[in-house]
Amino acid sequence: RPDGKGMNPPQYSGQPMPTSTPVTVQTVYVQQPVVLFYDRPVQMSCPSCNQMIVTRLCYESGALTWLSCGGLF
Repeated sequence: RPDGKGMNPPQYSGQPMPTSTPVTVQTVYVQQPVVLFYDRPVQMSCPSCNQMIVTRLCYESGALTWLSCGGLF
């Protein structure tokens, strides 16, 4: 009708609400293997260059050692 009576109001056509899907988070802990050196050489992979190396122990007397010996003397 020209006067607009008896017409239905227009339907609201908005965007549908976005549905959120749950996100599953899994935490993985990686533990480095424990290397026990003791007093013998150990073959291992170098963490920086990934080459195979053999460890070596060198004992040196420091200042505290000499001060302790002097104190005991």
